[in-house]
Amino acid sequence: MPALPPVAAAKGPYVPKFFSEEEWKSASVLADMIIPRDERSGSATDARTVEYIDEYAAYWGGWVQPRLRGGLMWLDHECGQRFEKPFVDCTVDQRRQVLELIAYPPKDEPSHRPDIGQREPAAQIGAAGVGHPEKEPPPPPTPTQTGTMGPPTVVPLKEEEKHATAYSAGIAFFTLFRDLTATGFFTSEIGIKDLAFMGNQPYDWKGCPPEVVASILKKA
Repeated sequence: MPALPPVAAAKGPYVPKFFSEEEWKSASVLADMIIPRDERSGSATDARTVEYIDEYAAYWGGWVQPRLRGGLMWLDHECGQRFEKPFVDCTVDQRRQVLELIAYPPKDEPSHRPDIGQREPAAQIGAAGVGHPEKEPPPPPTPTQTGTMGPPTVVPLKEEEKHATAYSAGIAFFTLFRDLTATGFFTSEIGIKDLAFMGNQPYDWKGCPPEVVASILKKA
């Protein structure tokens, strides 16, 4: 995950650079469902993870912004279809039902990154500074190449393939959002303490043990 440029210490309440007020609320609720507060440490919002995601989206732009904004809209739409209310107004159990649809995609689901998953045009990838533009896909085979003049054979989709197709936008969004939430949390002060990460520690080296020195001198 690319790092953000250094951000000056805030002198007051954080002002979102990308998220709208409603999007901020939805992102905060979602982030805390991914990393809730427990007896070990604080939640994602305690670690100011949504600020990190907002900064990330504002800085990188490109495919990141429509992926995040569209994904939050997808959550509201799906919750509206199922429960007739937006994501933030749903109960925890209702939100979990929707997230279960997109949190565990099939193993062969393409990556959330457009330069790998082929989800966005190459021009957008280059503009966002992510990856390398892919080559144009080859044209579809002609009847001569396939050896038949009839229509192509339609192979029924497996159930997991149907799921991936139906929820591909939600899956791609949640994969990105979950990655950003984890990155923001575990690079925060709260997250580092949660990991019990000690960082570089000074080491008191007392030199070569006397018995080793004596053995070397004896052989000299």
